[in-house]
Amino acid sequence: MLAINGFGTVSCLGSSLSDARELLRSGGVAPEAANKLSLPGIAPDSLREADLSRFDTSGEDYFRLLHAERIRTESRSIVLLRHSMAELAPELDAAFSRFGKERTACVIGTSTASLSEAERSLEDGGEISFDFSLSDVACMSDYVRDTLGIKGPCWSAATACTSSARALISAAGLIEAGIADAVIAGGVSAVSRVTAAGFKSLGVLSSERCLPFHRRRQGINIGEAAVLTVITREPLLGSDLFLAGFGATADGFSVSAPAPDAGPQKDAVREAMRRAGISPEDLGCAALHGTGTAANDAMESRLMHDLLPDVPAFAPKYFTGHTLSAAGAMGVMLSALVIEDEIPIPALPYAAEDIDPELPRFSLVTERGRRPKGRYALADSFAFGGNNAAVIIGTHGK
Repeated sequence: MLAINGFGTVSCLGSSLSDARELLRSGGVAPEAANKLSLPGIAPDSLREADLSRFDTSGEDYFRLLHAERIRTESRSIVLLRHSMAELAPELDAAFSRFGKERTACVIGTSTASLSEAERSLEDGGEISFDFSLSDVACMSDYVRDTLGIKGPCWSAATACTSSARALISAAGLIEAGIADAVIAGGVSAVSRVTAAGFKSLGVLSSERCLPFHRRRQGINIGEAAVLTVITREPLLGSDLFLAGFGATADGFSVSAPAPDAGPQKDAVREAMRRAGISPEDLGCAALHGTGTAANDAMESRLMHDLLPDVPAFAPKYFTGHTLSAAGAMGVMLSALVIEDEIPIPALPYAAEDIDPELPRFSLVTERGRRPKGRYALADSFAFGGNNAAVIIGTHGK
């Protein structure tokens, strides 16, 4: 079993893992009034802004760039990524000390890179000062490599909403193949106008808070986040969390809609459970993709009803918005907080009659204070093009 060592994160839940923990432990959600993002033609409540109010630059010397000019571009994605790297500093130091930078790799999930800065540069008119190489998805993993000086394999995973889940799966592959002993893995996504307009054109961007599985759901909110962790062959700093299994399928059913019978998605979950060597009864919770769209919620309800009807399930996107290429890692991180008994299973504040009666029934958590009974957790991610991923994590329960 591969160890999961710490998390560095920033999102609308707060500026750190502890912020997210405390907010969810209290049963709260990020205040909508704190959202300052504004995009032309997009309702303000459609967006969920990452909280950078306590961004700590004290670690700048530790994370100085080899290409210093990139800091001056103030790419929001890079700021989010750098913030998460800083929170992971103890785990990174431990990994470099134990395994060396030559045996450390990185895989970062992203789909827009620094697109938001390119948009602003074009909108400003006149001379274009933005470094457009930062719009290449590879620049996110390049940034991590260049900043930390790691020498192992390095790439970005760009599979839309499964990107960071795929990054975690790739990390496991690198270690299992003997290519690396430690992998920095996760995802980052900053809000961009192109992304928001694209989801709006599909008719799936909600102008109100995202309401997964609700009878009045309208679609997604777009969130932004970075979530990183260090996957290693052996645990660091006493970590008790491990990557137990994973599964992935690519069905090609549609460019933008999931396979409605949930067949390929079930295959991904079954493969993850097979690799983990567990049964549904071992799962303490499931972090669903739960976008709040008609198609996804119908498919995922079918998956849970048929395969995991009694597993307590929650919907991270109610709390975070859809963090796109960071969503898979976000689900893993929140599931880790649950099975390590740091927070109860995040509950949707619904009455029984609020859940769409046309959806197949499963154990969607709506009551506060519920705790997991199993030591494992599932995090699902489903993306455009029929790209499906499932990740299972576990804790030894010390």
